[in-house]
Amino acid sequence: MSEPSQIPPPQDPKMDIHKPKPWHNWREFLKELGTIALGVGVALAAEQTVEWLHWREQVAEAREAIASETTQNIAGSIRRMRTVQCTENRLDALARMGDFLAQIESAGELSVAKLMLVASQIQSLA
Repeated sequence: MSEPSQIPPPQDPKMDIHKPKPWHNWREFLKELGTIALGVGVALAAEQTVEWLHWREQVAEAREAIASETTQNIAGSIRRMRTVQCTENRLDALARMGDFLAQIESAGELSVAKLMLVASQIQSLA
């Protein structure tokens, strides 16, 4: 016959669990209630501290990004303000050349010499 299987002895629980005790008066009840409220308050305060630190980090990153973008925008604006007069002068010169070519074409006086004159004016703009 086979030997009967041995059942291992029950192990002691690893965690010590205390059974709740009944309250005998209001003082014990209020003590339990205060303990629970204090625990919840500490947990909420810890959570809010973590959220505050997270928001502080996000605000710092956003401020850095805004400062960088503002710097780039100001630099671009200064560059455009410095070149606006040059751009207007070049556009005015091109408009005058276009008018000149339109006059030559309408008068039927289109010649190689006049085209060379216009080409030299265009090169002088560059």
